[in-house]
Amino acid sequence: MTDGSPVYTRVGREFNGHGTVNYSASEYVTTGGFKHNNTVENLFSIFKRSMIGTNHHMSEAHLTHYCAEFDFCYNTPKNNDAVRADAALEGAAGKRLTIGGLTQPKTLQQQAAAFLSWRKKHRPSH
Repeated sequence: MTDGSPVYTRVGREFNGHGTVNYSASEYVTTGGFKHNNTVENLFSIFKRSMIGTNHHMSEAHLTHYCAEFDFCYNTPKNNDAVRADAALEGAAGKRLTIGGLTQPKTLQQQAAAFLSWRKKHRPSH
């Protein structure tokens, strides 16, 4: 869900079910499915604050890892840090992490695809 800005037309083609609201026509919520972009604006606001507060320098090469960590924490709001740490360690069991896997240069599209793939596999059930 985005506003009607033309910069998002590509995003709309890449994501199934993309909708828009038209701020210039004083439309903030659309009817017929109740579409708004407050949730994504809130998420992005918190993400930007984490960039300034927690992660002072974010490497483009590791952007998917920062996004995956943020997604994990954002989608488990009722869990404390100990529960999240246990879940993260359980998710890492049997997996091998190599420095090459962290440092290989990726395009932004490859990073986004990797993040979406990871998120689809690890999305918490509600």
